Amino acid sequence: MKNRLLTVAGGLALLAVLGKFYAEPLFAQVRAALVSSIDEPARAPYQVTFNGSCFRPCFLEAQPVPPNKRLHVTHLFVEGFSPLFDLFPFAVTVSHNSVHLAGFVATFDPQTSAYVINQDVDFYLEPGERLRTEFQITHDLTTLFHTVTGYVVDCTAVACAPIVTQ
Repeated sequence: MKNRLLTVAGGLALLAVLGKFYAEPLFAQVRAALVSSIDEPARAPYQVTFNGSCFRPCFLEAQPVPPNKRLHVTHLFVEGFSPLFDLFPFAVTVSHNSVHLAGFVATFDPQTSAYVINQDVDFYLEPGERLRTEFQITHDLTTLFHTVTGYVVDCTAVACAPIVTQ
């Protein structure tokens, strides 16, 4: 019994010594993790949604990026329904100020009986630029659900360096 008591007391003493030396660095790491960055996606989320029927020509054009802001588009989702989609899938072109950014062709999802584009993207738009999504559909009466997500960076709070494209 005395050996067990000494073992427990020794273990507690060891924990106290380790706690003394490691507690402050551990708490410092926790405090550092709670500080937020100005350039993280949760700072100013951005989302544009369209839900409805689309007739040719079919496109969605978002509002211009506000002054002193930069828009970072991170995801594109499109889901389309039509009785004729079995024969005619659709494609999507994403652009800004007449500059082509990307193009995607929808794939059929048998679970929802719809054609879907669910794509991570990496687009940056400067102040005054508009994001435009154009749907190349082959017939009218197409029902579309379209969402563009990302975040807006405030360039007055953090310096927004020019985007360099290669």
